[in-house]
Amino acid sequence: MKTNRIKIIVLVTVALLIVALFVQLSKGAYHMSAKTILDNVFSRELLLETTYVQRKLLGDTICELIGVEKPNLTSISNEALIIWNIRIPRFLIGICVGINLALAGCIFQTITKNELSSAYTLGISQGSGLSMLLILVLFPQLYPYMPFLAIVGGVIAFLTIYMIAYKQGTSPVKLVLSGVIIGSISIAIQKALYYFIQDIGAFQDVLSWTTGSLIGLSWNHFRMVFPFTLASVAIVLTLYKPMNLILLGDNVASSLGLSVEKWRFLYAFIGIMMAASAVSVSGLIGFVGLIVPHISRTLVGYDHKRVFIACIFIGSCMLVVCDTISRIMLSSGQIPVGIILNTIGGIFFIALMRKSTL
Repeated sequence: MKTNRIKIIVLVTVALLIVALFVQLSKGAYHMSAKTILDNVFSRELLLETTYVQRKLLGDTICELIGVEKPNLTSISNEALIIWNIRIPRFLIGICVGINLALAGCIFQTITKNELSSAYTLGISQGSGLSMLLILVLFPQLYPYMPFLAIVGGVIAFLTIYMIAYKQGTSPVKLVLSGVIIGSISIAIQKALYYFIQDIGAFQDVLSWTTGSLIGLSWNHFRMVFPFTLASVAIVLTLYKPMNLILLGDNVASSLGLSVEKWRFLYAFIGIMMAASAVSVSGLIGFVGLIVPHISRTLVGYDHKRVFIACIFIGSCMLVVCDTISRIMLSSGQIPVGIILNTIGGIFFIALMRKSTL
């Protein structure tokens, strides 16, 4: 029964992703018809230009080092370039960010034994976001190292939260309250950094980033987040069994031979890595990590292999569909996807708070 539900989840989410992809390819400042999209998505001239593909996947710096020539794009249509340079990268980044945030939320809810936990509600995303804003405002020369520095910020935030919450052990309430404290302090410092921004264009970019947005993202951002997504998915689908034991409780897991604290901190680092890499490209997008694990457990049960698979597909679908909605809500301009997700997540969070016993 649960296996059938997994198949249904995969089919439904993939169908929604295909619809969302078509809408994203057609909508924008330059509108395209269905025929134009089909002709240019599978543009033979562009796909046969191997140097173009190599430079998009590897980046200009690596390609220069290994001697890959610059592509000749004179015969490529403008429509094909718009699709492959702007719209497809945004779609792929949305998938990666949705996967990362959903899996991170699932991990944090399990290791903290708190259904209200996620990278956002625990303040980890805000800690990563603070390190990112410091780079964007004060140290722009460190931009290429953003994902790694975001992870450092997330680790510092998590350790601080754990130290604040720890007093003869931790509790779900202490962890969430500590996360709220660290998140609030991080946001306050972020707002203080606004006063150091001199350029109005840079200020608008930072404001969009702190709201949570996929606007303007490119293949450079995809290359930043995709390796972390790929590694994280491989790890959680391989090392899911200890999560099932942790779910039984520390005493039971320890009696079965599991080193609970070691695995808890390992999974915490994996969750931080996923959340921080997502924050480094999309900004502070909240509540995906809170909503998706609950939906997944409701549909497939508590076995983490199934839950992780469901989170991968539902998380990516939720973020991409919400991003698609954000693109078509206004006739001119776009709404950052973080606004839509925060609205949905806020309502969901209220429902969970009323349901939970704190």
